[in-house]
Amino acid sequence: MSWWLFALIYGLVRILRLVRTKELQLPEQGFVVLWSMVFIGTGTFGAIALLGGLWCAPVALAGAVLLAPWRVIRYLCIPLGWVRPAYYLGSIAGWTWNHDLRGGALVAGAWALARRSPGDHSALINWLEQRRDQSSPLLASQVLATGLIAATRGDLAGARALLESVDEIGPRTTPRTIHALAREWLAAEAADRGDWTRVATLAAGERGRTRITRLLGAIAANLRDTRHDAASAPRRAGEPSPAARATSGISTGTGTGKTASWRLWLLWLQSPHRRDTWPLVRRAVRVSATEHSSAAIPPSRQLMTRHAGAAHREALAAHITVLRGLHGVHPADALRGLACMWDRALDAPLAQLAPDVAVDLRAELSDQVVDDLAELALAHDLPIASWSHQSPILRQVERRLRNQLISEVEIAFDALDDRLAEKRPLKPIDEWREWLSLRRLYHRTSTIGGIELRRLAFPRVHLVACRLAVSLWNEREQHLIANCMFRWLLDEALLVGDAEAIELQRRNWEERY
Repeated sequence: MSWWLFALIYGLVRILRLVRTKELQLPEQGFVVLWSMVFIGTGTFGAIALLGGLWCAPVALAGAVLLAPWRVIRYLCIPLGWVRPAYYLGSIAGWTWNHDLRGGALVAGAWALARRSPGDHSALINWLEQRRDQSSPLLASQVLATGLIAATRGDLAGARALLESVDEIGPRTTPRTIHALAREWLAAEAADRGDWTRVATLAAGERGRTRITRLLGAIAANLRDTRHDAASAPRRAGEPSPAARATSGISTGTGTGKTASWRLWLLWLQSPHRRDTWPLVRRAVRVSATEHSSAAIPPSRQLMTRHAGAAHREALAAHITVLRGLHGVHPADALRGLACMWDRALDAPLAQLAPDVAVDLRAELSDQVVDDLAELALAHDLPIASWSHQSPILRQVERRLRNQLISEVEIAFDALDDRLAEKRPLKPIDEWREWLSLRRLYHRTSTIGGIELRRLAFPRVHLVACRLAVSLWNEREQHLIANCMFRWLLDEALLVGDAEAIELQRRNWEERY
């Protein structure tokens, strides 16, 4: 009787989860029929085993594994790093992966690979990638699996870019587990870098949230405003400040206010990896009002008052400090503070020098300062164009970066155009990775150069990207990633106000979506 009661409760819980999460996909009818038969058979053999027929126990155990393969993967295969068993069991986890059983198997195998001890895993990586390349078209599960493999190889930036793009590919048809795993990895990785604001964004909202992301978000609500976090101002996720890097462990954020201690402990009890998150929860609970009040001093004020003296000595001392390391000062504050200092210093007279020598020295010094500030802006994707009207030195930085950035975009998209003309297609996942890289380059140009540079770069970007998307749709039937490109092009066309591109991409979107 207890066995049948447990089976009934399990079935009801499964149905409630489907209703609560509002999944738009369900397993295929054939899978549901087969699963129901295994369910009945397992219950029958289990009942016989409980009544004394011990020979039925192994059959009932095997049936239990077939009924809940994802539990076996999550709590046995993945912690032990069993890649092949995780892959094969993942291919029958229909309640978790719905129609995308092959993609789910890839994710399970890649996740188990990530949990293996350090060593040479090239054979297993090749084994997974061969099975990924046999799948078509490209789905979000394959992108997630490729990101996990990239992380195993040590390419955290590449993994981050891939996993951030998971939500773009079929968000309405992708199983919830795909989004949940992608967000969980991104939240843990961002927290490990001390990027509290990024974790807060990832932990917000209901889609793709897990117990661990909710816990990390609650921790960040307490930690991200402390003096240790220089990430409160805009900063690229891949560029943590030295102060953030000094913050060890996993860190996170959710919402805008601090989280009560009792709620933190409750979330911790409900979450996995309690041993790893224990120090973070204790630290978040102990955050004091003193730490928050000390963070109220603007970093730019600290930078400008730290080095007193003549204008040139003050600017040079601050400049050297920034070049050696920001030391908790946000890059945006460092750049604007330095620009303000150098504007005053370059206007000040150079004592004990002939006028012509002073002019040459000032010009040479100005060129060097512009070079250094341009490198700082490029390293952190700082919006120079929005600040240049406030500073003569920043106007020079903007002019220097403008030509460089637009040239980089044109060269990159010209190379893509040449490849399309020569009919040299890449694997679907490589097409997607190249697209993400090109899009990242364009957004970098748009962020630094502002809306004018965005409008200047968009026509060439639109022409080549549209050709790529049409090719992927018509010739290779990669509809999901082609739709993502059409949607992105439409959003950009609306942003820059290109009426012709808006009309074209609206037709593409309406006809294909």
